[in-house]
Amino acid sequence: MKQLTACPSCGGSRLRAFAFTVPEDRQGDMHVAQSRCRDCDLVFSNPVAEAEDLARYYDAEYYEEAKSEYNPDTPNLEASVRARVGPEAEWLRRAVLPYVAAGGTFLEIGPGYGGLLAGARELGFTVAGVEPSQRVARFAREIMGLDGVRHAMFNPLDWPEASFDVIYSYMVIEHVSDLHGFAAGLFRLLKP
Repeated sequence: MKQLTACPSCGGSRLRAFAFTVPEDRQGDMHVAQSRCRDCDLVFSNPVAEAEDLARYYDAEYYEEAKSEYNPDTPNLEASVRARVGPEAEWLRRAVLPYVAAGGTFLEIGPGYGGLLAGARELGFTVAGVEPSQRVARFAREIMGLDGVRHAMFNPLDWPEASFDVIYSYMVIEHVSDLHGFAAGLFRLLKP
């Protein structure tokens, strides 16, 4: 873990504690405190985990320690994920299709079990995903039929430049240790 003394967005040094998890409630959590930059108002995890720590945590512990909805040992997990596909497709229809025509390419960073990605596929997108949990990525591929889901940490160099019409990332950016590199990678992968 690395304690930041400057904002990862603007570089400002006027940081203030925003929130933290008390030690007895942490139970091995990777992100236990957040800071707010007084210059740009960004709230970010601080301290931040190194990339190797994140990869190890999300591959081995994240889903297993999650609420029952996301724990891979939950009975009827497949039915639960499949039940979300239709609502996810409907949400994408309202939130994405006004701006991007269906039938393009769609990347999800951190797709989990693949509910939203399957919804994008229902709308006609060619889909891909990158998921740090090997077990969960395998579920997305083998159970949900999402062959384009890779087990890896996001690396924009894994795809050619301008590969995607849509890139979706929900509840991921707060886990990123290099905010500028992450944003630059997204920009590199988006089609003009």
